[in-house]
This record gives sequence, structure tokens and C-alpha cells, in this order.
Amino acid sequence: MESLPDGPVPPSQLRALRAIERCEGIKLRALAEALGSRPPATSRLCDRMEADGLIRRAPSASSRREVELWLSPRARRVLAEVRSARVRELQEIMRTLAPDSLAGLSTHLGRLHTAIEERLGTSQTAGLETADAQIADVQIADARIGEERIADARIDGSAIGEQESSAA
Repeated sequence: MESLPDGPVPPSQLRALRAIERCEGIKLRALAEALGSRPPATSRLCDRMEADGLIRRAPSASSRREVELWLSPRARRVLAEVRSARVRELQEIMRTLAPDSLAGLSTHLGRLHTAIEERLGTSQTAGLETADAQIADVQIADARIGEERIADARIDGSAIGEQESSAA
């Protein structure tokens, strides 16, 4: 797994990388709000990530006072590796569930998917200021990505359950 010279990527940096990934070119202030942090603390976090080769800062095209944040190829590798590890772990957990449990899980995940889509429709960002819209986009994308990961695990788990029931 990709790591920094001092060890694995800290959770605070992973959260920031995921937020930047969901909204490439996000402004520092919007990232701070998305993380529930203050801009100075977020700026220091970005300083560390930039020094570690995880992000790059670029002047904003819309304002000389603002900076946009972009992922580096290294950050993309880190995020891909973290996701792969999480999928493997979920698959291992899903293998322990009985086929009838997987079927029930599938039903409930479908309901969760519908509820999330209804709640987080794109109308949420209508009329918001640019920074607020970026934050809302990050939050909506965050919920959808989490939902997609659960759905992916459900699909993989269903296949596992089918394999186990046909082998029995």
C-alpha cells in the first residue's frame, strides 16, 4: 500500500483527499467547511499534503486571492489502494453471512438507495453561493459514494451467497 515516508496516510489527509477528489479544483475555504475545520488548520493540512506530493495548489481563475486544490497521481493511487483494501474487507465480512441474510441485506440496501436519492436530489444545490454549492456537492457525492460502495459489496456478497448456495 502506498504510504508516506513516516508511515500510512493519516485519516485526516484521507478525508481531505476524498473531498478534493469529489470536487476537483475545490477552494481551500470550501474544503475547510466540508471537513468541519477552520481555514488556517486546513491550510496547514494542505501544506503537509503538498509537501508529501499528494496535492497541488493552483491559483483560482476566478479570484487571485483564492487557491484551487487538485489531486496528484500519487494521491489517486493512495485512494485506489485504500478503496481496494476496504472492498476486500467487506467481501470477507459478506462471506460470513448466510444467503438469506444477504437477500435481506439486498432488499434493505435497495430501500436505502431510494431514500438517499430522494433526500439528496440535485435540487439541494440550487441557489447556493459558489462555496456553499461546492460543499453541498461534496456532501452529496460523499453520501452517494458510500452508497455505491455498499451496493458494490452487496453485489459481490450476493454472488458469494449464490456460489455458497449452489455448492451446498
